Amino acid sequence: MKVYIINPDNGKPVSIEEWSKDANPTRARILAIDTDEGHTILMSKEYLPDRYTFEEAQKACAEFITAELGNSGVVFRCPTRKECIDIYDARFQGLDEAVELTGGNFAKMGRYHWTCERDADPRCSAYYAWYSYGYGGFASNNSLYGTISALPVALLK
Repeated sequence: MKVYIINPDNGKPVSIEEWSKDANPTRARILAIDTDEGHTILMSKEYLPDRYTFEEAQKACAEFITAELGNSGVVFRCPTRKECIDIYDARFQGLDEAVELTGGNFAKMGRYHWTCERDADPRCSAYYAWYSYGYGGFASNNSLYGTISALPVALLK
């Protein structure tokens, strides 16, 4: 797993070490995680500023737009449970440092954030969806109407 910072000037990935030389490293908004499965997760360096129901979080992440990526066609959304695990694992492989360098809040706040997955277990209820606790690395389910934060991500293959 490798963590990068997306350069807001050209949308290219930059190493943490190289980005630390930038005159204003906090201007970067997007981080990239190359997973062991060969995918790249793009993620916001911070949670969106409000608390959301499940549906509100899906909409807020879909509306997340970054100038860094231009018209690349990248669409953001809430992460899957698997992506939450990858994000948690990346915290110990440079993600916390990248977030701190860019002035983000993901590593510091360790908030709960919605995934994009509803609970499909018919024995449970159609009124629940999965969320992840970024600081502790676990997933659980909650009422769709609960208020939890949102973390925009996109997956590149």
